[in-house]
Amino acid sequence: MSVSLSGCNSASSHWDFIFRITAALKSGTACDCNYLRLTFFDNPKRTRLWISNNTTAQNPQSNTSNSPRLFVQKVLAAGATAAFPAQGDNVRRVGGASNSFQTDSGTASVGTITAPGTADDSLHTLIFPNGSLPCSASGPMAYLRVECGATSNGPWTPLGGLAEINPCVPMIQATVCRFDTTGNDRYRLGISVLNSCGIPASSFRVTNIQRNNDTNFPNEGTSVWSGNQALSNAVTNIDMTSTGSGGQLWISFTTDGGTNTSRIRVSTNNNTCVGARAAAESEAGTPEPLTAQSEAETGTSTPPETPESGIPETDASPPPPPTDQ
Repeated sequence: MSVSLSGCNSASSHWDFIFRITAALKSGTACDCNYLRLTFFDNPKRTRLWISNNTTAQNPQSNTSNSPRLFVQKVLAAGATAAFPAQGDNVRRVGGASNSFQTDSGTASVGTITAPGTADDSLHTLIFPNGSLPCSASGPMAYLRVECGATSNGPWTPLGGLAEINPCVPMIQATVCRFDTTGNDRYRLGISVLNSCGIPASSFRVTNIQRNNDTNFPNEGTSVWSGNQALSNAVTNIDMTSTGSGGQLWISFTTDGGTNTSRIRVSTNNNTCVGARAAAESEAGTPEPLTAQSEAETGTSTPPETPESGIPETDASPPPPPTDQ
C-alpha cells in the first residue's frame, strides 16, 4: 500500500495479511477441547487491525506509539478453520492499559472488518519485501491466546501463554519494460524470487497480472495476463496478453498451489525492451520499487490492501506468503 502505517512512509513497507487458523481436532488427550476460544491481538506499532482514523483506535496511519492494542475474538469447534481477521469481525480495543492483553472488561468496539480490497480489511503490517523491519518496528506480527471450553460459552481455561505469529514471507520482485509502441502499450515483466523462505523457486507460480491506476486496491482494473507460470532460479519473463489501462501492475502469485495468494505492485514506465529480452535482463532495465498486499487471503498474503492474499492483499496467511498493498 501507499498509505503510511504508524507514521512510517518508507517505500514498500506497508503490507496486508489475513491468517487462517484451524482449531485442533480431539485426539484422546487431556488437552482435548470441544471448543477453542481464539483471541487474535495486533502488535502496535508494527501491526494494526484498523487503519482508518478513529477516536477509539486513534489514527493508525500516524500514531507512532506502541498502542492502543486491538483484537478480534472467535470461538471455533474442534477442527474448524477461520480467517483472522475476516469481514464482519468486531475489532475491539483492549481494556486496562492501552498495550495490555485484557479482554474481559473495559474493552471498546472500534468497528467491523470491511470487505477485501477496502481500508479496514486485514492486519496492516510493517515489513520490507526482504523480510526486514522498517521504522524501528519490532516484535511479531500478532499474538494469539488459546482457551479451552466444554461448550461454546465456556467456561474457558487458558492453554499455555500467548503465542507469537511471525511467519517468513515468501516474496518475488519484478522489473518492467515496454514492448508495444502504440495505445496504452503492453509490458514485459521480468519476475524472480526475492525471499524464498526455503521454498523451491519452481513452487512460486504467477497466476494473474492486474492493471489499474490505484496504488492501494489490487482488485480494480483489468486482468492483462492470467495463467500458472512457474518461476525459476533466474528471471522469468511474462508478456501481457492484453493492454488494459493505468500505471500500476499488480502481480498475483502463490507458493502452495493457490491456498494462499500474495500480490506485489510495480509501476509501468517508458523503458523499451531490448531485443527479445526483458529490460530486467539488460543494462536498460530499471527496477521499480515494490509495494504489495499480502493476503494470507494468510495470509490473503495482498504478501504480498494485497499480499494486500498475502498472505505475501500479500491479503502475508498462517504462515502467509503477504494483499501491502
